[in-house]
Amino acid sequence: MDSKKLAFVAAAMIAAFVGNAAACPIEECMPELAKKVEAQEARDSINDLRDPAQAAMHAGLVAAEYRVAILEVENRALIRAVELNQKPDLASLRLFPSPHALYDAVSSDVLQVTVTGRMPQLEHFQRRVKHAVVVALIEEETVKLGKPRRLITPSE
Repeated sequence: MDSKKLAFVAAAMIAAFVGNAAACPIEECMPELAKKVEAQEARDSINDLRDPAQAAMHAGLVAAEYRVAILEVENRALIRAVELNQKPDLASLRLFPSPHALYDAVSSDVLQVTVTGRMPQLEHFQRRVKHAVVVALIEEETVKLGKPRRLITPSE
């Protein structure tokens, strides 16, 4: 798989997780990858990112983790809104990087990954998401205790 195809597949996987549900399922985008993945391989961790298929799966995994983190914040906000009978407070979403940052991270790593087996920009994006999750949880619990929301920006 060349770099162009890797970039296309990674972008399609990101769109499938971050975008709407109708965005190119993996079976349509890359049927040979869908056929290769068996139950055991799905449970195994990704070992060699020099393999373009594994690099694309890794990008998809990061996109899925990102989407799950966003959904968890939205879910907590909706639960709290129902409990208090008010509009949802989605202010914690500002802590997360944008989906565009995910695309940028993958596109900058596409050429490097086949040579080095590393995706440093994507790893940095993953750390940003994990940091945003922790800060969002702290902020939301602080609000539950009655303290005003401190406007923490992602650069802090």
